[in-house]
Amino acid sequence: NKEVWSFVHKNFGEYLAAQSIKKYSVNDIKDIITYNDKIRNSWLNVLVFLINFGREDILDYIIEKMPVYIENSKLDLEFKREIFKKIFEKYEQKKIWIDYNIRDKFNLISDGKDILYLIEKVERNEHYTITTNALMLLQTTKDLFEHKDKVKNILLQVCQSNKYVNYSKAIAIRIL
Repeated sequence: NKEVWSFVHKNFGEYLAAQSIKKYSVNDIKDIITYNDKIRNSWLNVLVFLINFGREDILDYIIEKMPVYIENSKLDLEFKREIFKKIFEKYEQKKIWIDYNIRDKFNLISDGKDILYLIEKVERNEHYTITTNALMLLQTTKDLFEHKDKVKNILLQVCQSNKYVNYSKAIAIRIL
């Protein structure tokens, strides 16, 4: 007699699935979540939980396999935002440039909250690579949503302030 588990909300099961596989190798996780060389849509929330559990080593695989999914409007907005932030934070922590293929090949920005996130990174100006990565993402963004004026103001601030490096200023000018 087999036990069958069911949950009132899918998130409980997805959370437990992520808890269960978080100790697996990246290759084992890939085998579980992939079918016909594509990540199964039903595993997207599990992936967010895995990343939040510290399994950022799976991010490169998600980026490799999911640019179309990340841009797809059917994809859960929160999942897109989580992936965007994790990608940005990965490069932020290492203080390195966001890879061209990630930055320019597909649109990571989902909505106005992502624009505000980037504006905050530019305002903080903690390191020139972080600031410039945020500016480059703003430059490639197809839609500034309701924050066009805020973006314009931060770009003007970058151009006029001595606290920003010349490269950041040049990007700000190019965007303006």
